[in-house]
Amino acid sequence: DRPVPTTRGGTMRRGGVATIIKKGLTAEQTFIAPVKSSIERTDVTVHLQENKSLTFVNIYVPPGLNPNKLKTDTLPVGDAYIVAGAFNCPASCGHAATTRTRWE
Repeated sequence: DRPVPTTRGGTMRRGGVATIIKKGLTAEQTFIAPVKSSIERTDVTVHLQENKSLTFVNIYVPPGLNPNKLKTDTLPVGDAYIVAGAFNCPASCGHAATTRTRWE
């Protein structure tokens, strides 16, 4: 179990990640961001039939933190994963605030 995340001022942060798995599916947590990380991330691998699996990468980037600090080199390699979450990406990330485009 991880301690309650706090900011440097000692107050509890808002946000976080949750992954809900349907009853009857087998799943395991395969990655969790280090406690000292500002970005919250957890990976859950759901085991499907016939030795197949799908990994869900769930990410929360707190408001005010530059999403470009997300280390993409730690993301899973392969074609059976989905990355989702709240990136809190402001217009300064390179996209206009009114434009609905994929964040990269």
